[in-house]
Amino acid sequence: IFLIPLRTRLAATEFEQTKLKVSNEILNLAFDVRETYYELASEKKKISYIQSVVELTSISSEIVSKQINIGNVNTLEFQLSQSRLLEAELELAKSQAEIIRLSEKLNRLLGFNEDVCLIIPDYLDEIDYQGFDICTLESIALEERLDLQVARFEIARLGRMLGLKDWWTYTNLQGGLAGERDTDGTNLIGPGFSGELPIFNYGQAARMRLFSQLRQAQDRFAEQEIRVRSEVREAHKLLMSYLKIISDYQNRLLPMQGKISASSEELYNVMGLGVDKLLENKRMEVVANQNYTESIKQYLVARVKLDRALGGYLFILLAQRECIQGVSQ
Repeated sequence: IFLIPLRTRLAATEFEQTKLKVSNEILNLAFDVRETYYELASEKKKISYIQSVVELTSISSEIVSKQINIGNVNTLEFQLSQSRLLEAELELAKSQAEIIRLSEKLNRLLGFNEDVCLIIPDYLDEIDYQGFDICTLESIALEERLDLQVARFEIARLGRMLGLKDWWTYTNLQGGLAGERDTDGTNLIGPGFSGELPIFNYGQAARMRLFSQLRQAQDRFAEQEIRVRSEVREAHKLLMSYLKIISDYQNRLLPMQGKISASSEELYNVMGLGVDKLLENKRMEVVANQNYTESIKQYLVARVKLDRALGGYLFILLAQRECIQGVSQ
């Protein structure tokens, strides 16, 4: 009877801890699905640029093959053109293999059969995460991360288990009704009590073991807090870096490549530029768009990593707080 409240509180703590563990697994599954989805969608978009590179390289290689027969180019130029074509074809094959891997991984995460395919949109240029105060993000992570909450409940659970190891719990005290037959044949019934004196074993070893486990849990919790802060800072810095890279692509490199292609076509039309140089400049533009798509993928994956480090979706977490001034809705 005396142990019922202690055991009830311990069971409630263990139940809450188990619910948090399950919730954390579900949340990690959702993040894995998002990350794989972004990787697959970006790879499917990038393969179209790789196919264009293969086509342009194939045309250029065919032109060089015809020119070497009439002696307009040397053997080295022909070999270089064949090498560029082979590299482009191998890049296409690797991209196709990556799509197969990511498609099957996403099907496994979603629990789909192998015949089920998802329709992946082509447009993924979603730039909606901007700079946030790193201290605010760290405080959000320390409060919202479910694995940290599980560690806190582990400390509470061990602390409550200590209550079950006090000296009086080793007395094995029992109470109830007892009966016996007297020598004259009379039956006597009355209250009965029994117990033990915990002289040598009053829980010293069990309590020392629990104290050690409690200290370990506290140290693991402190280490986990340091790791969570580091993950938030890393994801935030990577996010800002990829935003800068994307901005440079959008505002500088891609417009410049477009101008180069336009100027190349104008010169080609007036016979001021050879077809090989025209194809090479066009290939450079396609490669720039391919690299831009890769940067978009890295940015989207970094967004997922930041959400994972925070323990939830950033805007939902910020909307639940008062520190959302300046956050674009």
